[in-house]
Parts: sequence; C-alpha cells; structure tokens
Amino acid sequence: MGETVAPKEIVQEDFITVDVLNRMSLTLDYDLRFAPGAVVPKLWHWLFFLPHVKTSDTGTDGHPKTGGFIPALEGLDRRMWAGSRFWFHNDLKAGQPAEKRSVVKNVTLKQGRSGKLGFVLVAHQVFQDSRRVLTEEHDIVYKQVPPSAVSVASVNEGLKPPEKAAQWSETFRPNPVLLFRYSALTFNGHRIHYDRDYCREEFGFPGLAVHGPLIATLLIELVRKNLPSARITEYAFRAKGPIFDFQTFKVEGCRENDQVFLWTVNPDGLETMTALAKLEPEKTRRENAND
Repeated sequence: MGETVAPKEIVQEDFITVDVLNRMSLTLDYDLRFAPGAVVPKLWHWLFFLPHVKTSDTGTDGHPKTGGFIPALEGLDRRMWAGSRFWFHNDLKAGQPAEKRSVVKNVTLKQGRSGKLGFVLVAHQVFQDSRRVLTEEHDIVYKQVPPSAVSVASVNEGLKPPEKAAQWSETFRPNPVLLFRYSALTFNGHRIHYDRDYCREEFGFPGLAVHGPLIATLLIELVRKNLPSARITEYAFRAKGPIFDFQTFKVEGCRENDQVFLWTVNPDGLETMTALAKLEPEKTRRENAND
C-alpha cells in the first residue's frame, strides 16, 4: 500500500556561530579553531537550524512526535536515519546568518517482513548571502518496535565485507561522552544515543547507538583530511546497520578518478555504512581558480 501527502514547508533562520563550530572540533578531538568568515566543513551545517520543539511535544523515544512537520505515523515508533544525498553549490561561512527551507516531499507506508514501515523523504535547502549553499534529500524510516531484543549477531545479518581496498583508514572508539556531546550539539533527544536502559528494554538494542549523521560526517571528514584541496560537489551515504558504543569501528575510503568511495567497518569486518563523494574535476577547479 502507498500514500503520498502534500508538501509542507518550514523556514528556519540561524547564525553560523563560531563557538558552536569550535565545540564540534573539540568533540571530534580536532585542533581546528574557527574565526568569522571561515569555511564550514561539509555536513557541519547539521549543528544549526535545530528543531524548536517543547519537551512535552517529544515522543517516548525523545524525538519530536509525528503529526507536526512529519505527518502522523501511528504505531511506528522506531525512527532511523536511513541516508541522505547532498549537492554542494557554495561554501557555508562562519559568523554569518543563513536560512534553511525544508519540505516533506513524500510519505509512503509499506508492509515489510518485520511489519509496517513508513518512509519519509524530506528535502532541505540552505541559503546564505542570497546564494544557495547546499541541497539535501533526507531519507527517514519509521518501524514498529521489535518484539524481542536485537543482538549484535542479528544486526550483522545481511551485512558484507567491503568490496574495495582502503587507501585511507582511521579507527574510532566511541563512548557515551562523545555521543552525549554530539546529541547536545545537534539538540537530538533520541534516547538510543544516551539512555542505555531504553536501548535494551524498549528499543531492542544491546547498547547505545552511534549517530548515523556523526558517522556520515566522519566519512566525509576522511576526504577533507586526505584531499584538502579537493572540492566536493556531491555526497551520498546509506546506513546498512548500526554501530554501538562498545564497538571499535573504522572509517575507510579510496579515490578513483573524481570519485571517492567511503565505508565504515564494524569489529566483525562488515560494512555498516557506505558513501560516495564526487569531486570537482581538477581541470574545472583550475579554470575556476583562474577566473
């Protein structure tokens, strides 16, 4: 069965605060320090345009209740960030105001093997100084709460090892402090990131879940660190399985011409997220620099 709803738009204004960017840098153990006018790293825009939702308007999972910006999805209480696609048009600059426009483009209800599913597609555009900075398509999946706890072994079902050899690789050891800090920076109340009892007793997870957007950020950061002069024009990621706070994981990638393939590897050597970054061709970048 399928259902499509009419678009619903919200517009948010925010100031790209230097202090917030510096707190993100500290959270990631970076030595980066930002000043007004600095270019904001890709995906760090998620630190801004945060939801304005009262505590009383959040659900049992800590997320805003559906029925507002996201249409009502009765019985679907398990929210997961499935993936996103980005088109980068201009740089976002620190120390300046910006605007974000968001539209719910589609809501589809389906029957899956695990029960009813809700698929929500949200489109975002960010503007600064009368220029469009980026376009994002955000995929959200709503599921029913599983009848029994989810084990690490069951989470690994269907996952496969990476197909490509890593040119770059970094190892991350998540912990509750890192997850709390990122939740605070993004005003994310989802209890799977800080409430271990909720994870085990109600959500069915064996531990705290590392944020999908945080992992996607670590992947694109791998490009910035290893190709500092490259300009990313497009980026897309897809979550395949969760990573928990007790699991050490790797972010890896390799460049092939003007594309960078990226992925995460859990302790069992299996991919939990894949991503693709498209780079501006070297010739085009040189021509633009000479204009």
